[in-house]
Amino acid sequence: MVLIVIAGRSNCPFYAKAELLADNLAMNLPNFKVHKICKHPSEWDAWLQEICVDMGFEHDTSPIVWRELVERGGAGRLIGDCNDFLEYVESYYQLPSNMMSEELTNIADENMETLTKDMEEAKIVKSWPLRVCLTNASSSLVYNIVLSLANGDAFGKNEELDLRLVDSGENLEKLHGLILELEDLASPLLKKIIATGQLDVGVKDAQVIIVTDGLSIPNDASDEDKQTIINANQTIYQDYGPVIEEGIDKDGVIFIGCEAANYQASVLSKYAPKIAKRNFIALSSRLQENRAKSILGNRLKVNPSNINNVVVWGNPQINQIIDISKSNVYDCDSAIMGPSDYSRSVVELVHDNKWINGPFQAIVKDRQQDIAKLRPGETSLSNANSIIQQLAGYWHGTNDDTVTSMSVISEGWYGIPYGIAFSFPVQLKPRGEWTVITDWGLDETLRGKLVAIGRELFKILNASSEAQNKKSKKLHFML
Repeated sequence: MVLIVIAGRSNCPFYAKAELLADNLAMNLPNFKVHKICKHPSEWDAWLQEICVDMGFEHDTSPIVWRELVERGGAGRLIGDCNDFLEYVESYYQLPSNMMSEELTNIADENMETLTKDMEEAKIVKSWPLRVCLTNASSSLVYNIVLSLANGDAFGKNEELDLRLVDSGENLEKLHGLILELEDLASPLLKKIIATGQLDVGVKDAQVIIVTDGLSIPNDASDEDKQTIINANQTIYQDYGPVIEEGIDKDGVIFIGCEAANYQASVLSKYAPKIAKRNFIALSSRLQENRAKSILGNRLKVNPSNINNVVVWGNPQINQIIDISKSNVYDCDSAIMGPSDYSRSVVELVHDNKWINGPFQAIVKDRQQDIAKLRPGETSLSNANSIIQQLAGYWHGTNDDTVTSMSVISEGWYGIPYGIAFSFPVQLKPRGEWTVITDWGLDETLRGKLVAIGRELFKILNASSEAQNKKSKKLHFML
């Protein structure tokens, strides 16, 4: 793989020319990657001097271009300025650049405008702590979440936090005990912490709301018991909707982190209709994804973190399908070996489609039940970790090629009914820019199963809506 680094002043037309040429190569060559570093003119000279000292380069103009030695390691190799890069490209790839001076100047102006805007937004973000509200805050799940928040594992090591812990009045004493523990962390990120029994106080101007209320649904629950639990949870979330809608920051995001999160996210989005649908995220997919990786790792005798592109479809934990058709594993001990970036197909290594489509699916689904039998009432650690991972991915984005699973409100993708929370394969960019991958390439069998899951979820939600005795408005899910 070729990794080219291009750095330059944001208002430099030669930087614009180099980055466009590199983008052209990256789009047409699968093994050509480019990393761009755009610096404000006021920062450029100092940054360039520092990078040249670190890398051992001699260079004094914008842009600077070098090649990282990805496969063999060691210091990068300097290519030079824009003209040097053009010669390098023509020599290796026979691809000249024909951009006109006026086009390059316009692009440089756009780069400068975008960078200036980003810097101003960064100043605004740093001018106050990030306002984060957590409900059901006396639970063991939230207890495990807040430590990671205080350590910067979700929103970053420099993101200061204003934490609002919300729970019912009888649990306020426990919340004050939690506050004492958080204060004893002496974390530089915890600028403010409050405990309250009033949801409207907790969500006032909140930029992030993490809702973890609701009863879990056992795997062996009867249809009648399942519906009873869903009805009880819906009562909570239909009451939460208007309060959250009234109080949340205009760009705020709501994460629903309980076990039956997709039901709750669907209901909450309907009862808070003024909030953009893409700002409701059910935190149910990542835990199942991690469990699938763990089981595959044990089977293949590899570290689960070396397995990628595992996709959870459907209503996680309740009615899901684990898809490893495009999964790869790195650093795997097999007959075929390669460099560190060499991967093998998980399906080929498992080499047992009957296990993949049968026992493997059941093992993942039953994992929570198996843990609960061994540790009754103490199963929140892996759940909390998966929530932090999902928050971090949402906030900071992931690598361009990384595919993960996330439960979002459907816009009709893959024939799933509009308005219900469903787990899809997604790609994440910083600050909540996510995209559902719509060309996954499903066979007709899998597509039919997903549509059936979507319709079942739709049916259950509407049955729950009909069962509510006190309704200020009717909840409709549209096919």
